[in-house]
Amino acid sequence: QSLTDHDKVFNLFCGLRPDYNVFMTTTMHPPIPTYQSFIPQLIKYDTHISELSKIVTPTF
Repeated sequence: QSLTDHDKVFNLFCGLRPDYNVFMTTTMHPPIPTYQSFIPQLIKYDTHISELSKIVTPTF
């Protein structure tokens, strides 16, 4: 039996790290995205997190 889009999205959410909490909160508001539209959003957010981790903050 194949999974529904909702099940696929929910299963992906369950495997995400805590630094994706903001993404999960904003994405899970109804209407829940289709799996096909969810993947590009997740990739975009992942890229955003990766770019933020490259920023060096000055230490004093």
